[in-house]
Amino acid sequence: MASARLDQISVLHLRYYLAVVEEGTIRAAAARIGISQPSLSQQLSRLEKHVGTSLLRRSHTGVIPTPAGLELADIADETIRALGRLGTPRPHIQLGVPRGTRSTVLTTLLSKFGADVEFVQLDTAKSFAALRHGDVHAAAVRGPVADHGDDDAGLRVSLLDEVPLGVLVGSNSPLASRTAVTARDLAGHRLCWFDERRAPLYAESIERWCGRHGWQPALVVMDPGGAGLHDDALRRHPDLVALRPADEMHGEGVSWLPLADPPTEQIYLIEASTRRRS
Repeated sequence: MASARLDQISVLHLRYYLAVVEEGTIRAAAARIGISQPSLSQQLSRLEKHVGTSLLRRSHTGVIPTPAGLELADIADETIRALGRLGTPRPHIQLGVPRGTRSTVLTTLLSKFGADVEFVQLDTAKSFAALRHGDVHAAAVRGPVADHGDDDAGLRVSLLDEVPLGVLVGSNSPLASRTAVTARDLAGHRLCWFDERRAPLYAESIERWCGRHGWQPALVVMDPGGAGLHDDALRRHPDLVALRPADEMHGEGVSWLPLADPPTEQIYLIEASTRRRS
């Protein structure tokens, strides 16, 4: 029976699986957890057997969750965060931030909220619900931000940061020798992408920008791999580009180029009109 299989899933299974999803490779996840790669692979196989479906798709760049795998990652993240709150005193401020938040934004938030803040990884799409349920005190989100009407009347939204995006390419890209590029130069290039459900309005804004400039790239979904996984893919594939702010940290073998009439990354801060204290 399906229920009997599911009963065999432990919190440890969820922790291991979430580490693999967040790191993007089994090797990196094993190093982070502190177990051998074969042991982790065995645990993942057991988890897939308990769930009854494939959770990860292997590729030459790492592993990518299947649709069922993405659902389980969300469940695992929510479960582990909820268990972590049991019996643990909350810090002065818990602040949700989306994955990949730049260090300059984190510094701004620390300056605003003080050193007692704890950053909690939180997808933009889940931020309003997390605030309503009291899971976090405030949240930084990737804009644009939708008007949620009366449901969120007690929340205050303010623009925290806005930066232009440029083009990140591998050193073997035909664009690597340029000092700047236009959207027209990107014709024929694929775009490094992410799971749009994490920040749907941000995804729509980038896709609209591409459409306005006559660029309709094939989207290569690599989320939730880290920056290292993205850099490796750019180095391997000359036709692959990413849209990133200038001040992000990048590895060797990749170059950042300014983009004419660029799209922007907007980071908004959402907080209760009267901030709650723990």
